Amino acid sequence: MEHNNSIDVSKKKAKVYLFGSIHYKLNTNPNYTMDHIIELINAIAPDIIAIEIVKEHMGLKKEKLYQLYPPEFPEVMSIFESTKIILPFNWIPQEQKENRQTFLNERKKVTSELHLMKRKRGETQFLDLLNKSLDTITSYGTVDDVNSLTWDQLVYLKRQFELSIIEGTKFKEKFLYYSGYLNPVRISAINNNIKSIIDENKDKKIVILTGAMHRWHIVPFIKKNIPHIDFQSVSTKNLIDNS
Repeated sequence: MEHNNSIDVSKKKAKVYLFGSIHYKLNTNPNYTMDHIIELINAIAPDIIAIEIVKEHMGLKKEKLYQLYPPEFPEVMSIFESTKIILPFNWIPQEQKENRQTFLNERKKVTSELHLMKRKRGETQFLDLLNKSLDTITSYGTVDDVNSLTWDQLVYLKRQFELSIIEGTKFKEKFLYYSGYLNPVRISAINNNIKSIIDENKDKKIVILTGAMHRWHIVPFIKKNIPHIDFQSVSTKNLIDNS
């Protein structure tokens, strides 16, 4: 009698590890640097690294990528592209693709407009407190501080408060369009691109590297829409221990 010792691929589960980065503050925060990201990826030893870059830019030279993106994404590509599969999941408006600096300048103006909108004194203080708390974490916190439920809750509160300010105003559509973390089209595209990567690699170990401000929508999306995977999104100790 013959025994089939092969593993049923359909029963394999992807192991997915998500951690948020602090972008350019990796260069100034001694408690969370590029070295921490590299150390994490090496400890997890994934088959695939999914990064916040748009598909059209994957073939660009490293120097150009550094002009277009925060440093961790081109750096990870450069270090791991010979040993890992690197996949993009980002989406940005066409206007941003065509003229990045003009788009980012307009985003700054829109953010300033938000702060200049008439609000009650208490509301202003609350938003300032949220922003200060997030800035303190990215300036001095560890990778665990950033990848925590506390961080996610602060970002969610910031999101809810900003939405409450613009709700019912003509400014709402413009603000959401230029927002880096609240644009609903971008949120949907990023979530679905990540889902496609996981669905197409059900037996793989996957690291998702994204800006920390996107954790608020990616984490609950994965938990709700891709339940049959092993998913880690908080505590780097757990990330490493369960790798």
